[in-house]
Amino acid sequence: MKRYIFLLVFIFSSLTQVTAQDGGTPAGCTEEVGCFTFQYLGATENADDPNIHILTYTLQVNCSERLEYVAFELPEGKKAATPADVYARDPKYNVYNGTTSGKKIETEFNAIQFTAKNKYDLNNGAIDTFRYYLETADLMAMQDVRIQAKSGGTVSNTSFNFEACGIRSTTPEPFCTLGDENMTFGFINATDNEDGTTTVRFSLQNNTATDLEALTIEVADAPQPLAIEGNGAAYRAKYNYQVEIDAAAGIISYNAQNTRGFANGQRDMFVLIMPTEAYNTNPYFTLSATAGDVTSVTGFNTVTCEDTPLTPLPVELVSFQGKVTQSSIELNWTTASEKDNDRFEVEHSQDGHTFAKIGTVKGAGNSNVLLHYNFSDKKAAQGTNYYRIRQVDFDGKYELSNVIAIENRASLATTGMVVYPNPATGSNITISLGNAASGNTLIRITNMNGRVVFTQEVAAGEQQVDISLPSLQIPQGMYMVSLQDGSSLQTQKLIIR
Repeated sequence: MKRYIFLLVFIFSSLTQVTAQDGGTPAGCTEEVGCFTFQYLGATENADDPNIHILTYTLQVNCSERLEYVAFELPEGKKAATPADVYARDPKYNVYNGTTSGKKIETEFNAIQFTAKNKYDLNNGAIDTFRYYLETADLMAMQDVRIQAKSGGTVSNTSFNFEACGIRSTTPEPFCTLGDENMTFGFINATDNEDGTTTVRFSLQNNTATDLEALTIEVADAPQPLAIEGNGAAYRAKYNYQVEIDAAAGIISYNAQNTRGFANGQRDMFVLIMPTEAYNTNPYFTLSATAGDVTSVTGFNTVTCEDTPLTPLPVELVSFQGKVTQSSIELNWTTASEKDNDRFEVEHSQDGHTFAKIGTVKGAGNSNVLLHYNFSDKKAAQGTNYYRIRQVDFDGKYELSNVIAIENRASLATTGMVVYPNPATGSNITISLGNAASGNTLIRITNMNGRVVFTQEVAAGEQQVDISLPSLQIPQGMYMVSLQDGSSLQTQKLIIR
């Protein structure tokens, strides 16, 4: 029997946007006060400067009087971060930034204030989005943010607790976790940098009451080169760690310099860069974390999400991947060669452990050329779906592939807007409108500076819109997709890679 390797391709979310685990706004992050509805949307790392985060809110003015101003608290004595020209050229608001603006700031607390210009009316249920920049250190130093808005002479105040909203943790949710009661190690994602290297991201949650002292990551087979993002000084300034690399041993050590409060369930992210070929061949790591007299150690296989190394099948390389479409999950795999291959049985699981056959695809028997196969699961449930391939020979002997996980959110389309795939790694995205357009529907995509990069009116009766990303000529990064249908407004974050 000829055995087969299945190279698994996962679609991971490397989102640094802070949201609840189900993708929605965290509990406690929407407040209705007076005639205002305030909502926090997230804190996003600035793609041009990782030491800066972009905070985003929406404000709905429900009364007939126009908004006069809205102000967001800044740390005492601080100003919102650059780029300052973003504030200066705002077409709708005069933006006054911090204490240096003097009497123009209406609040008793230090704030960045957006004062509506005379010709701009925000009222009668209209919603606007407000963004400002904050140095990461300032963000992490704040416990709460106070907000004040004024309309028709009436001032309303509210506040958001950063811990409740998740703002304090700028670490993405891990795809899978291992560990014990003291430490939880997580694999976030691995990104091919298309230059022969891959960036691998882990998270560590310290469940003890003692601040973290150190984390070490040992990379299998000590591949070269082995590095971190930027240089040691930049990493220390950003992440509060002194980093040491023992290239010969394949060990990276992150020694805490300023991690006060990294305890009691707090989480942080750790990033390394290694050769892509080495990662694809042996994606196995050993992680060790120390806090006080507690040390936790685990192995971490980022393909299987287990603590044991990957045991490769013999050398006939194939790929196996999946993607969500409007009507199904499409599975695709490729064989480099086949011998006595009768069929492929596609197996599905809802929990990643118990699998059942959902279809069969005929094999080629014998082949020495690349062959491509596909299967559509039209009954995929909402949420995470797990798949594996059982390759069966003519004599009944078989081999199992590893498991891939596909997140299916398209079934939400009946109740609201869904953008997929998200993150977008290809050349197209689809916006499902949920219900058919009413004829007064507008789709708009904006970057995190608020600049509109795409807009399209949707004809009555349409249920989805397909967009070619190359035609937009926009860089990779975070964007906001909004669907305005009459008085109804839906928004969703979009990551383009």
